[in-house]
Amino acid sequence: MQQPELITVEGLFLHGIYLEDWYPCWNLSLCGHLTAPEFAALCDPGLRAVQKTVDDLSVEEIRDQGLSTGIVTPRGARDGIESAIIRGGGNVGIGVENTQWLSQNERRQRLSIGDIELEFEKGRRRVAPAEVSRLSCLWVADNSPVGRTHIENMLPGSFALTVSIPAAINVSRVDTAWFDKYCEEHKEEYIENYWEGIQASEEPTWEYLVNGVIKAVDENELRIVRERGAKVPDIKGD
Repeated sequence: MQQPELITVEGLFLHGIYLEDWYPCWNLSLCGHLTAPEFAALCDPGLRAVQKTVDDLSVEEIRDQGLSTGIVTPRGARDGIESAIIRGGGNVGIGVENTQWLSQNERRQRLSIGDIELEFEKGRRRVAPAEVSRLSCLWVADNSPVGRTHIENMLPGSFALTVSIPAAINVSRVDTAWFDKYCEEHKEEYIENYWEGIQASEEPTWEYLVNGVIKAVDENELRIVRERGAKVPDIKGD
């Protein structure tokens, strides 16, 4: 399989993480960057041989099985995994110890957002198959007050990291407003406008779907992740 051509995206962006989320915090602590699972699989022949990408699976398979997890599980993929577990009769909860299981209302909400993500994936395959899937991307916003507010609205209580995009296969710029509109009113045109990169208003809320690597560039922000982020417990031998 031919290796994909890589691009570098100019400028800085913002990426939101939860400091209690072990995977991204630990990975950032170790190497200062995060890699989209699709990018890792497409760039590494060994990994590609054993890991299916989003486009390897039908929407029905994703709906019933979800997607594999890894060092970074994209927001859309996580929603899909949780909804697949719930559809299969399983339970979803928060926390490894003293797990707080989702209520019936929360389960219905997870199923609803999972179904919406699947509709957007169907739309991508139909309207703009070359664009980056929401199910396999890293998400960043503009490095601006608008972008910071965007992250606060999308990920309440998250920590915003200033990042660069040193390498990517593709980056899709889309307006989150169309996704929000679809959540309120299921119009197919909203999905199409989203994937066509149409600006929804005079003040767009751009989000960038990154199939690549994002690198933390602010040492103070990275220090906060290392000091306050979720950590691996010490394992001591006998």
